[in-house]
Amino acid sequence: ATSALSIVAVYRVTSHVASLRQIFDARATGLNGAGLWSDSTLANRTYMHYGTGSAVLNLQAPVLPSPGVIHTAAATFGPGGGRLYSNGDPVVQNSAPAPLTDGWQGYIGSNGGTIRYHHGIIPLIAVYNRVISAAEYVAIRRMLRLRGMLA
Repeated sequence: ATSALSIVAVYRVTSHVASLRQIFDARATGLNGAGLWSDSTLANRTYMHYGTGSAVLNLQAPVLPSPGVIHTAAATFGPGGGRLYSNGDPVVQNSAPAPLTDGWQGYIGSNGGTIRYHHGIIPLIAVYNRVISAAEYVAIRRMLRLRGMLA
């Protein structure tokens, strides 16, 4: 199994719907692998999931991303558990590790390339084969701001 993974995304939501809308899907099998979502059936908040089968864990941001505004989100998964960042801040974490399956395919803007399409734009996705630190996430946001991708 993969021991660590980090996903960083810059995205804008055009509109919210009471349905799953995926930013990045690593595995494309629903509950297996890892995912970062802009909308969910969990009160339309940014959330992530990771793990396999019944060991899947979910972490949900406490606030709804505003439509029409550029946001950043990062999800990290590793032996120390998972952590979700939203707009520069760590918002929720879980210390429970969950294995990720090797051999996954990555899909940007949908679940498996066929359903749960993101409503908006995703100008940047970065995937790392390790857990990025909070300081690295802040540095990434700083670089994006300098390049004019964030206000």
